[in-house]
Amino acid sequence: MASRSAQDISQADRHNRVAQLTVGQVGQTKGEQVTAMILVNFSHPLTAAQLVAIETLAEEKIARIIEVKTHFNEVQPYTEQLRALIEATGLTAAQWQQERLLINPPSLSAIATLVMAELHGRMGYFPTVLRLRPITGSAPPLFEVAEILNLQAVREQARQQR
Repeated sequence: MASRSAQDISQADRHNRVAQLTVGQVGQTKGEQVTAMILVNFSHPLTAAQLVAIETLAEEKIARIIEVKTHFNEVQPYTEQLRALIEATGLTAAQWQQERLLINPPSLSAIATLVMAELHGRMGYFPTVLRLRPITGSAPPLFEVAEILNLQAVREQARQQR
């Protein structure tokens, strides 16, 4: 999954890709080999349009979506609640290391930071994450898929600055 911006894809390309994709369908599309990923969502539920945008940007099918309700008790230590949150995904140690995963991180920055640290420990590398952005002028607030970020690539580039 390369880092790509939603602006990198033309409307015609989106329309054609949307016509070819069925969210959650795994397999081949018009003769091309398609890989499938698991989307682990620690945030608000994603809309059908957002899921199509994710598949378009990732150029991969979403095989499975794991919805994880993320709510921490403010008076309890976050690290204790973190392990329970990650375990709620139902993924095994092998799946964390071997599956194609895309993470939609929690909205609260402290929890998101802890989730990234925990996942790095379980996966052996930083995960690829989803970034949403608000749609200007929408009421109620609506969000669109902005980009898919490869955090491991960001880390590797940053290491060159040492």
